Amino acid sequence: MSGLDTGHHAWLLSTRLSSVGTGAAYDSNGYRYSVQKILNTDDIFRPASQKLVTYPSKNLFPFELVNNPQIAWSLYFSNRAITTTPQITITDETTKQTYQATRVTNYQDAGYGNFQTIISYLPGATPIIAGHEYKINVHGLYQYQFKLFKQE
Repeated sequence: MSGLDTGHHAWLLSTRLSSVGTGAAYDSNGYRYSVQKILNTDDIFRPASQKLVTYPSKNLFPFELVNNPQIAWSLYFSNRAITTTPQITITDETTKQTYQATRVTNYQDAGYGNFQTIISYLPGATPIIAGHEYKINVHGLYQYQFKLFKQE
């Protein structure tokens, strides 16, 4: 998976994971090294706490966590196998403009976060604006809305 994926998000948002370790260190050249440790082999057998997790999540979501068009947005299905790659549209409900998601990828059975299917995408040309409300339509699978707020 690439830097545009949601593999690490999947582990942090896992509906089965009982614990996770994270860490970061900085080299003298300013490079940041980060690590995630997931070693809970029994967690794969745990029942999922939710059927679906979205990023951004529904209702309210911090603007600062999506204020970059290269940050992948995703849907994480705990127990649902989706074998196709869906079309995804993003509607800015504030302006009533609709945009097409780009780089839509289906990571079915990748195992990240113990999810059965992960659908990852970029917001494409969608203007990401604090205070605006967005509707995500994953055609044939799911739709939801969220509003961005500034943490400051």
